[in-house]
Amino acid sequence: MSRRPFADRVVAEALQQPVWTARPDGTVDYVNPYWSVYTGLSLEASLGEGWRDAVHPDDLASFETAVRAASAEGDAFDVEHRFRRADGDYRWHVARVAPIHDAHGAVIGWAGMAIDIDGRWRAGRDAARLAAIVEGSREAIVGRALDGTVTDWNPGAERLYGYAAHEILGRDISLLIPPGLEDELVSIRTWLEAGEPIPPFETERLRKDGTRVEVAITMSPIRDRSGQVVGASAIARDLSDRAAVHSERRERERQSALVAAVGTALTASLPLPDQLRRCAEALVAHLDVAFARIWTLDEDDPGVLVLRASAGMYTHLDGSHGRVPVGTLKIGRIAALRQPHLTNAVLGDPEISDQDWAAREGMVAFAGYPLLTGDRLVGVMAVFARQPLSEAVIGVLGSVTDAIAVGVDRAETEAAREIVLARERAARERAEAGATTLATVNRVGQLLTAQLDLGQLVQAVTDAATDLTGARFGAFFYNL
Repeated sequence: MSRRPFADRVVAEALQQPVWTARPDGTVDYVNPYWSVYTGLSLEASLGEGWRDAVHPDDLASFETAVRAASAEGDAFDVEHRFRRADGDYRWHVARVAPIHDAHGAVIGWAGMAIDIDGRWRAGRDAARLAAIVEGSREAIVGRALDGTVTDWNPGAERLYGYAAHEILGRDISLLIPPGLEDELVSIRTWLEAGEPIPPFETERLRKDGTRVEVAITMSPIRDRSGQVVGASAIARDLSDRAAVHSERRERERQSALVAAVGTALTASLPLPDQLRRCAEALVAHLDVAFARIWTLDEDDPGVLVLRASAGMYTHLDGSHGRVPVGTLKIGRIAALRQPHLTNAVLGDPEISDQDWAAREGMVAFAGYPLLTGDRLVGVMAVFARQPLSEAVIGVLGSVTDAIAVGVDRAETEAAREIVLARERAARERAEAGATTLATVNRVGQLLTAQLDLGQLVQAVTDAATDLTGARFGAFFYNL
């Protein structure tokens, strides 16, 4: 073996990425140790055509097409595909494959490495999905910075307010405020800077043509990675249709009742699991979801989420979702990515693995949120529903998530404080008991050195023993 192939093999053996080599026809003749660790396939099971078991069946055709095209040209290539981990979970990877040439430049094989891009791929997909929702929404969706600069403006906003996006982006949101309502902007900014949720409200806004329009506004703070509020997103609905107003009012009342119920639960003098159970029950009662669940991180193993509360069609806390490692299943991935997962199309969503169950139970929507305080993860909250979740419901779920996260963090902090205080009390009591014992022994010692009368000595010892152990010891001497 030449020094170069030997060096290449040493590098491949040390890499913490799946690495393989293949013959010109694509049959694998080598995989590195990490390949087996990641896929769960042994060396023998991976060679030849065995590697196909590690690639998602839906991606095999595109992968093989890329190999054939590259073989014809002898060029390196990249191809994205889903790669199966040892736990059965498929994650997106990019396979980077390069030809191996002999001394004459002929292709004598291929070398490849799989690089995990799952987080980036899912983030891009979710961003595209969110952009599609915003662009297709009938409601006006407007983004603004803390200073009031308009940063986002969807087609719904163009229809409602009359401004095209290029006419208002970068300008101040005060363009939409009618005379006499300027104080609203001051109140909104105060709420945002304090990081407080903004309750839904009805008001008027000014169109480009100068006419007023009644709107119902739901507003949520926009936070950066550190948890700081940097702006707000507002959804405005035209209230010209009073039938829609009535329905909207009922929905707001339900949402207000939910927020109140969650607040009451989180301030009740109850253990944290009971508080979270009441929160889950409130979600089911006020949002008409099929079931709601809340997980928190295990105190002894922060890499595992423990199911603390479940309400609705499922109330048990055991089963396959009782303990979820961070990074596995949809709940664990929400925790690992620290990003919500929202869908009104459960059937067909790759994150919902049990599609048969979803179809049988008539599940339509799912919303899962990481419970975050700043950049600290404390758990996950999720709901399933048999009807689509409106944008307003999504908004209130975000507010409820923030409240529950703060409640969990506060309860855990208080529990840790109580443990410290209990230890301090125990140490103080031991110290006081030791001081009492020492004083009593010292008194007896002084009497023993100064007292020669046997009866008085017995009496002194008896009194001291009574002080130290209670009256029963003294009664023993008196009965003799």
